[in-house]
Amino acid sequence: LGGVLGLIGLWLRRSIDETVLFEAKKDAARDVRKPLLVTLRNHPKAVGQLIGFTMLSTLCYYTFFSALTPFAINTRKASADDVFLALSIATALFVLLQYPMGALADRIGRKPQMLAWSAATAVLVVPLSTLVKPGVGNLLVVFCVGLGLYTAMTSLAPAIMSELFPTELRGLGIGAWYNLTVAVFGGTAPLVITWLADLNASTVFFWYVAGAAVISFFVILTLPETKGVDLR
Repeated sequence: LGGVLGLIGLWLRRSIDETVLFEAKKDAARDVRKPLLVTLRNHPKAVGQLIGFTMLSTLCYYTFFSALTPFAINTRKASADDVFLALSIATALFVLLQYPMGALADRIGRKPQMLAWSAATAVLVVPLSTLVKPGVGNLLVVFCVGLGLYTAMTSLAPAIMSELFPTELRGLGIGAWYNLTVAVFGGTAPLVITWLADLNASTVFFWYVAGAAVISFFVILTLPETKGVDLR
């Protein structure tokens, strides 16, 4: 199925026009030397901001789509069937909420929505972890609240990242620093939670996520509001 979708994506990509901004800036992009260093030298604040909110985003993804399942089953002795059902319903909610949350960001702005997401995650992720226990009702609350909050970020992530860098550096600026952050925080998350589980301290992981949320909140405060602003 993924291969078929890949072919469809290739067909779409080859059949659509480039943006006006890309056509205007493609010569400038070709002239950039050592573009990764240029992003650091000319746009250090944008790099730091991208790292700051991506750190929390990747931890939210790992927590609710991956880590909570073995934690619920192995540590809290919840039924695997209940976990599967709760996560399936929450995932459907996650998909459905992308559209209204994206529309909300276009109405109220990116920054207020991201601040609400990071603040709510900081406050709620640890209490939510205490609800991870046998019973599909508790699990539904945990997954639905966690993934529902996460849509406040995922629904506008492509927009907010694109608005950080100028056109001639956008692909590299996002691609390099986003994926490096995902590798560092998402890639190490399984190691962190496994290590904590070996110490009988699995719940500390949720405090780790809460701490990342606090850091991200203050990073997001430094973002400019870009609703209604044309890309550079």
